[in-house]
Amino acid sequence: MGLDLHPTLQYLHSTYSYNHGVTDLQLWQHILIKNSTGVQTQACILSSIAHKLALLHTILVTWISFKAVGGIQFLFWHHNWIGGYKLCDKFHRLYALESDKLCKLSDRLSINGWCWSWRRNIRSGAEAQQFSELSSTIDHVTLNDSSDKWVCTSFPKDTFSVSGFRRLFSRDVIGNCPTHWCKFIPPNINFFLWRARLNRLPDKCNLLERGVQSINLLCSSCSINVEDTTNIFFECEIAMQVWSYMSSWLDITLHVWHSMDGLMQWIMTVFQSRSKTITLEAICYGTLWTLWRYRNGRIFDPNKFKKCHIIDSIVLSSFDWLSARYKKVRLNWNDWLMNWNDWLMNPLNSL
Repeated sequence: MGLDLHPTLQYLHSTYSYNHGVTDLQLWQHILIKNSTGVQTQACILSSIAHKLALLHTILVTWISFKAVGGIQFLFWHHNWIGGYKLCDKFHRLYALESDKLCKLSDRLSINGWCWSWRRNIRSGAEAQQFSELSSTIDHVTLNDSSDKWVCTSFPKDTFSVSGFRRLFSRDVIGNCPTHWCKFIPPNINFFLWRARLNRLPDKCNLLERGVQSINLLCSSCSINVEDTTNIFFECEIAMQVWSYMSSWLDITLHVWHSMDGLMQWIMTVFQSRSKTITLEAICYGTLWTLWRYRNGRIFDPNKFKKCHIIDSIVLSSFDWLSARYKKVRLNWNDWLMNWNDWLMNPLNSL
């Protein structure tokens, strides 16, 4: 199989093969074969991972390249530094004549121009034709004293930025559901929201689609409707009561949403003030996170997270997120107590 096994694994492998009379190929097929219950196998998982890695590699190669500035780190013939190909592949006759096949780009280009080191003179015909084409290809190349560097060809001014990478990743990889990263809430909450938008949370409907049998499909929070992402966060009786309280607390009219995208679009358009939008984001996302935690608590530990704790958890977590992550808010203990009282009375104008 081309794998280097630890000596202990090699011993176990040989013992199992001898005792059961199977070949290496049969052994690996036994490990990777799909079982009778129809659950996805390791082979399928590995294939899926390999496909994603190949896609990511293709994208990174398209986005990022190494730019020859000083030519010190580039091999003239073997590195892909011009034209999208290796010169040794396209100009194979000239490469055969090269006396130093590992020469650097800086070795071939000096202040006086291009300098060559052939084993013999170039002959007419195919060799002369390739040399003419090579000369026209590299004629415009210039070097300086700077170091070679990585450049992001798909970014403005070839300069890497996290925000630019996220936009490209959303456009080229994720596609229909771009990322929405809110820096005023913890990273795990951002990942939770992304999974919710993709409908990848382990609610009961999704678990059933993935082969988890013998589960009650009724909502874990209210036991009335079928549990899916929309029901948990917007249509469940508990969720509607919580959103009604949030409307009274914020003193604004909340719409009736049926999707995560609808909620996020509403948050971005309801206020013109950036500080109010940030505050509303933290509160709404805290509400979603708390509803999910309450749902999980009803399943795994009903006595730990009670219904009466939902509102307090939303109020406290959203305030903690903003006071710790919003740069305009820097609180000492006295300010914290004062802002906390303001937060309870009027959260959209308190920070």
